[in-house]
Amino acid sequence: MRTRTCVLFSIFLLISAVIFISASCDSGAVDNNNTVEYGYFMYDGTRYSVNKGFLEGSQLVDDTFVNFDFIGCTPGVNYLGAGQWTGAGDVMVLELFSPTDPPAHGIYTFVTGESDPNWRNPYTFCGSNSFILINVNFEAVTADVFLHPESGTVTVTLSGSNMISLGFDVILEDGKAVTGYWSGPVDVSFDHY
Repeated sequence: MRTRTCVLFSIFLLISAVIFISASCDSGAVDNNNTVEYGYFMYDGTRYSVNKGFLEGSQLVDDTFVNFDFIGCTPGVNYLGAGQWTGAGDVMVLELFSPTDPPAHGIYTFVTGESDPNWRNPYTFCGSNSFILINVNFEAVTADVFLHPESGTVTVTLSGSNMISLGFDVILEDGKAVTGYWSGPVDVSFDHY
């Protein structure tokens, strides 16, 4: 009887372990379109899921920096490259200046844009070329929200050939905070510069 109890207990532990491992291997929550969520941003108390990621940039410029645009968007938005979009949904764009390709791990601090003396310094992100779009319709050329950051940081914690993890905490032009993250695969393109 004791052997039978040990065997049953062992089977129970094995099944529990398989269920636990399966649950912990999920890389994100499932959104309404049954696709994996790799990131989100929070604005004005609302959470916006993003599950499509793109990393577009230039090669090393003047042996100083590599310019990357990280783009995260919802399933209804299609990014065609070189700033061309179709569809409707929510979008976040962060322009990063990194000393390396792929983007270096570290904290990227805010610069306003071309007039800022630190513009294009490594470990900066450009406010004038970063933005969020909420409920955008590219065909109708409308959006409920289109705002640029005025301060904050972006932290890159993982970067590879087709993968990036980053978090951000910024204040937008309207004085409201937006926070978020992305951790997952990205389509990479270097052909628009």
